[in-house]
Amino acid sequence: MKTIEMSNYSVGESCYNEIPGVCEKYNVKKVVLIGGKRALAAAEPRIREAIKETDIIITDSIVYGIECTMTNVHKLTSNPNVQEADVIFAIGGGKAIDTCKTASIEMNDKMVFSFPTICSNCSAATAIAVVYDDNGVIVENDLMRIEAKIKTPDSVTKRFHGKKRLQDLDDTLITQVFEEIFKYYFEDPYERWKKKNKDNLRKIVRQEMKETRNWKIGVLDELRNLEQLTCIPVLLEMNDLYDIIDEFPDPSRHVGRRKRGFKLRKNDVFLECDHQKYIEILESVKFAIKNTKDTI
Repeated sequence: MKTIEMSNYSVGESCYNEIPGVCEKYNVKKVVLIGGKRALAAAEPRIREAIKETDIIITDSIVYGIECTMTNVHKLTSNPNVQEADVIFAIGGGKAIDTCKTASIEMNDKMVFSFPTICSNCSAATAIAVVYDDNGVIVENDLMRIEAKIKTPDSVTKRFHGKKRLQDLDDTLITQVFEEIFKYYFEDPYERWKKKNKDNLRKIVRQEMKETRNWKIGVLDELRNLEQLTCIPVLLEMNDLYDIIDEFPDPSRHVGRRKRGFKLRKNDVFLECDHQKYIEILESVKFAIKNTKDTI
């Protein structure tokens, strides 16, 4: 069992007035303000007003940079004013807060209080940070955001077919670019996997038909063992397997009978129609991309 405790938060027009009480609860005497330039300009006066009659000391007010990079993180961790503070006040959008959270980890989990200044900022409530290198490429290989793939000025110009200015973009071009990126990173890899996987399924079926009379049971056992061994799906749904079975000669000509006898469990993973679910998700994303003009 794992217990996860969610972040505490204050909300409301006067929530900055809660700062002294929260700091007292955690025995905070020194704070450092870190954030984006505009975010600090908006939030810092209110923070200073909230703590002016307390003994809380602000060691520094620092603009973190523009991107959440390890270079910017190390600038913070090497700053004596950041080191001296009991807590980091992370102020701004996701990148600013992600930078502060990463710096916190580098400094043996120094406390971080988040002050999100824009809507739709999940960074303030999660322990996840998305870190880029100095070229704007995401650092963690197992994380991917589409926008990370078009981050640098050159790649933006390339992706948007030579367009460099915002006023040169229109709904049609934006939709086209998202379709191209989605196809390159999601659709095409899936189709390549599907073709390769179908070839592997065909080999397994052919081998089991040759080696055992109860080849249907053997096929499913082999597929389950492969999925457990590699942790990668091999058979998304039974129709994929039926299509392959139909490719092999059937002297008895009992097509329906060949598709029976696999002895599937009631809630078998092979009956969950994962391929159809993928198609539904794919179509939903395509529909959303086609309607970007209504949301941009």
